[in-house]
Amino acid sequence: MKISDLEQAKKKIEIWFPRHIDQVRKELGEERAEEYVKRGESLLNGLLGTTFASIVLFSVSIPEAISFLRDLEMQLLVLFFAICPIVDIVKTARMAKDFYDLPDAVGVWRKAGIVTMCLYFLSAGFYFYQVAEDSGWFEDEALEEVAETTAYEWSEQVDIPVAGISLKVPESCQGIAWKQRDRNKSEFTMAFADFQASVQVQTVYTSENASLKEFEEEFCYVMNGKLGKRPSVKPGIHVINGRGYLAATGLERATSENVLVSYMTIHKGASFRLNVTMPAGSHVPKSLSLIEDIVKSVTFYDPE
Repeated sequence: MKISDLEQAKKKIEIWFPRHIDQVRKELGEERAEEYVKRGESLLNGLLGTTFASIVLFSVSIPEAISFLRDLEMQLLVLFFAICPIVDIVKTARMAKDFYDLPDAVGVWRKAGIVTMCLYFLSAGFYFYQVAEDSGWFEDEALEEVAETTAYEWSEQVDIPVAGISLKVPESCQGIAWKQRDRNKSEFTMAFADFQASVQVQTVYTSENASLKEFEEEFCYVMNGKLGKRPSVKPGIHVINGRGYLAATGLERATSENVLVSYMTIHKGASFRLNVTMPAGSHVPKSLSLIEDIVKSVTFYDPE
């Protein structure tokens, strides 16, 4: 066998801890030492794998990572990898039993196993806490708060004749509050149980013949800067009820705690915008469906 082949056949434990292995060979003899090296290599690989998994789980604090780590497939994978530290514990216990005549060495393995196990379950607990919090399993008082200083009124429909834009107000709406209402600009807020939708109509915005595509680049640039990876609605032009809208939906890049929703279109030189910022949680799919229903209810006609 060539020297390169011998080096390749060497275990990591022999390369990384040569003095330790030399001491084991002196105390146990060549035959038992080889068994120790073989089992030690297996245990070392397990501890390294568990440590790596722990580091990955702690990375959920990174906004870009949480968008894929919250997937159901990833959560099942986390539970599956929980077997790894348990296997490491069993291996460590068996090694301590079989090599009882090396108390110092076995003590080091036992401590390494305990530290690695604690690290993994701590990181897994941290990960699932983040998932639960983002899924709305914990009560969020912010969802129940309504600004006391805002006066809301209920209406079945909001009509802005000067822009030729009208939309229906869903029955689940708790009320609307006007911020501005004149010939140049109409802006109001629609309050719902889990979110507030901001609607803005600017009467004189662009030419009557302008194309929505003219605003696509700016819209996508802004929303790509605000949203994290894997948005549920990629920024761009989307057709809703036969009409083009610039739309985007996804987790806020800065905090990964809020879901941002934005719709924008133009009609006869006027612009229509609907924006929502709401906490991430289990209510989000239903809320997104309701927001899209609001957009679908918008009708356009010749302005007065």
